Amino acid sequence: MVTTMGCGHCSRQCATGGRSALLAFAANSVRAGIVRSTLRPHRSGHRSGRGRPLAPGSGRAADNACFYPCYSVAYALSIMEKLYLSAEQWQAMRRHVEACAPREGCGLLLGTNGKVREVIRVTNVERSTVRFRMAPEEQLAAFQRMEETGMEMLAIYHSHPAGPDTPSATDVREAAYPVVYIIWSFRGGQWRARGFRIEGEEVREVKLVVGEKR
Repeated sequence: MVTTMGCGHCSRQCATGGRSALLAFAANSVRAGIVRSTLRPHRSGHRSGRGRPLAPGSGRAADNACFYPCYSVAYALSIMEKLYLSAEQWQAMRRHVEACAPREGCGLLLGTNGKVREVIRVTNVERSTVRFRMAPEEQLAAFQRMEETGMEMLAIYHSHPAGPDTPSATDVREAAYPVVYIIWSFRGGQWRARGFRIEGEEVREVKLVVGEKR
């Protein structure tokens, strides 16, 4: 299943982007009660967020509370070594980042037990070829979807249209979710994707299994 949260016209509006995985929500722009039992990585001492805001300039004031989706303890402590996707889901991501080029495209993969069930395209509100920032209202819609269906956020994807096929230093620094980070890059005339686990400064590749049943 593929869900478009944004306009779907990346060449004009989904400007691209970046290197900050997700944008924190401002408390005055969303309803905190909608997302129950959420993680708040910006809180001091929280292991998921390493005690800092997720995106530059966000969550630095008391009224800028951040709201994040829930994860099971088992999932958070044992991020999968493989991520399973259908060929349709793979192509949906590819078409999305291709449409966004030369700017970066971004989105989320939802599912359970390491198997993707839904691709959510998210609008990139930056106007840059080297940064992305996800529209907060679309993130909230995705989190609501997770609450309604019981799915978890398995991966965050974004593209490096003219960059490397590995996470940048900023990607690593701003990775605050216990999920797979998928990087799409354009090489040899083709779009290719690689998945990674990012834990602190350590980056490890995760195998993306396309078309196989788990």
